[in-house]
Amino acid sequence: MPTLQTITAELTIGLTHLSGIPAQIEGVFIDTPAGLFEVAEACSGVKFLIAMIALGTLVAHVCFERWGRRIAFFAVAVILPILANGVRAWGTIYIAQFQGVEFAQGFDHIFYGWVFFAIVMAALLALGWRFFDRAPDDPLIDVGSIAASPFLTRLERFGINGWAALLAIAALVLLAGAWAVRAERLAAPVPPQVALPVVQGWQMVDYRPQVWWEPRASGADHRLLGRYVDGHGHEVDVFYAFYSAQDEGREAGAFGQGALVPDSDWRWLKPGPAIPDAQAELLLAQGRVSRLTATFYRTGDLLTGSNSRLKLANMRDRLLVRPEPTMTLILSAEERPGQPAAQSIAAFRRATGPVGEWMDGIAQLP
Repeated sequence: MPTLQTITAELTIGLTHLSGIPAQIEGVFIDTPAGLFEVAEACSGVKFLIAMIALGTLVAHVCFERWGRRIAFFAVAVILPILANGVRAWGTIYIAQFQGVEFAQGFDHIFYGWVFFAIVMAALLALGWRFFDRAPDDPLIDVGSIAASPFLTRLERFGINGWAALLAIAALVLLAGAWAVRAERLAAPVPPQVALPVVQGWQMVDYRPQVWWEPRASGADHRLLGRYVDGHGHEVDVFYAFYSAQDEGREAGAFGQGALVPDSDWRWLKPGPAIPDAQAELLLAQGRVSRLTATFYRTGDLLTGSNSRLKLANMRDRLLVRPEPTMTLILSAEERPGQPAAQSIAAFRRATGPVGEWMDGIAQLP
């Protein structure tokens, strides 16, 4: 979604300038004479993109025979809704300049929600219509090719006694059930108490952000939040969460968890500068306070900012019935005059040493 938000914002600002409306862009926020607009997650177009991917897959299979045409049609089915979503966002801003923001919001929900994307779907089908090369009465499945398959022919030679098959199925069910019970109860030891450690050259102070910021870690066994400062005026906020296991309702990388909490004062602005082994994001609150966050995930020997890599590692541990704790560390700093947030976080990382080992130390892991 962040990628789609960014693409939509760039398309929107380009169309806004082409239409003669003065505007400035900062991340996913677009400032115009009628007001400040945000390309939020709901405006990223991801739902319509998923629907168009499903439609493109169906039409490519039913209406085309040649793979070249199938691939071309599917590519258009992916690109067209992304471009159309930029037009939709621009249309809302354009109407707001002359009819007001409230009218534009209502128009967006009615016209764009019910009519515009139906027109886009019709346009996609119209573009591909003349290139359809499958006859309406052509079979969708080539039964002859399936029957002539050498692999299926060899497979057909194998057989098994009914009782043996029943016993094999029962054994598999029991084995899978035993594994599922063991995996469900999988949990790493939980330290009785954790605390943010002393960092050389830094001291802990009262946590007093300009706008309250507290990451979410639902279901975590331990949570820590504090602020460090050094002698050079750098300030870094540290959030730490320890999970003995990853289950429904307590997943470190789940939606709504981490640095950006839904329905709070904070909004996602744009990706942050590259930070090794972390996912960096810039957040904005109340249109005036900017905050850089760097999220690290730790499980076993893995240190990453990728939610996908974390999920794969958790799946691996569950399959191997291996109890490994999962930890989240978020280093964050507010942007302040003369004290760039990225420099503050970099200075703090130099003082802590390797981030993975520092996280393990908080959890008292060997």
